[in-house]
Amino acid sequence: EPRFMGLCNLPMQDVSASTDELERGMTELKIKGAMINDHVNGKT
Repeated sequence: EPRFMGLCNLPMQDVSASTDELERGMTELKIKGAMINDHVNGKT
């Protein structure tokens, strides 16, 4: 296993885009996980 790996960064202001990006990352890019930022549109 590699020591470092990429993660999807999901746009939480658009749930549909987030699910699409997560699916693309997991299937096409073989990414192992995702990051969810706690700042959305300047709010926490």
